[in-house]
Amino acid sequence: MAKRNRKKMQEGTRLQSITFADAFAGIGGFHRALVLAGAVLAWACEFDADAADTYRRNFGYDPTGDMTTVCAEAVPHHDILCAGFPCQSFSVEGKRLGMSDPRGRLFWQIVRILTAKRPSAFILENVPHLLRIDGGKTFDMMCSHLTALGYTLRYTLLDARRFGLPQRRERLFIVGTLGSVPFVFPKPGKLATHLPRILQNDVPEKYYYSDDQRSRMAGRRDLARVTRSNRCCNFVKATHANVLMSDPNEIKKNIVVESDGRWRRLTPRECARLQGFPATFKLPQKDSKAYRQLGNSVAVPVVQAIAKNLIEALRNSQG
Repeated sequence: MAKRNRKKMQEGTRLQSITFADAFAGIGGFHRALVLAGAVLAWACEFDADAADTYRRNFGYDPTGDMTTVCAEAVPHHDILCAGFPCQSFSVEGKRLGMSDPRGRLFWQIVRILTAKRPSAFILENVPHLLRIDGGKTFDMMCSHLTALGYTLRYTLLDARRFGLPQRRERLFIVGTLGSVPFVFPKPGKLATHLPRILQNDVPEKYYYSDDQRSRMAGRRDLARVTRSNRCCNFVKATHANVLMSDPNEIKKNIVVESDGRWRRLTPRECARLQGFPATFKLPQKDSKAYRQLGNSVAVPVVQAIAKNLIEALRNSQG
């Protein structure tokens, strides 16, 4: 009798486990968020070799692959498909080519997986400008194809500052569900203001700018005036940082001015903290790779809050 009861308990545990697929996986922001929310990885795919290496070193799973050549039918069963699909063609920082850019057309790889595997839900992430590019026609077209597959869509803009990270980072999140699933987006909290606790002590000298570098960056000699007006350069506020960028050359958008007046850039570890990664998260040894990978990542606590609500909704809908 006891053996039979243990078997029933094990079967119940399997039925309640929620699995996820991690498309365009990057360094694993979705992975960490979904695991923290209680889900289990079924599959991951990432084209960039450096990002895939960071993913493997942190999670013990090699996601190396190309979404354009993956056999959709061969993807393992999963309950939630996650995808922070490439945003460069939709961003205000780029050329805004939308679907004319091959990177923009990678959205169709998500549709291909959804068509073949029919997961119960999906979470997509991209830049806010996706809502407005091409007068909103591109976003409407995407929604039309997703709803044609039978998914009910909800979408909203969420800022990482409202989810415990002192980084101004607003992103578009789209959640789709099959059937009657009572999902609602998490309610944003108060603005995070604890940036001083994020910053490191004893920062290595290589992260500081010389006087000549500061003058060239500011385009003028009156550095004090530049700092006060925030012109030419963007400076870290007393409470929060600006949005982290994937281009290593854009790190000057988060200049830290220390108490002695010296300028420096955020360190990779500070950027990791601003995205919600723990101190144990292994970063690339080369700083330029770390900046790029972290700038491309999702903010972990935001996705974790979404995933928590979605997993609860899926379980409730299954009784």
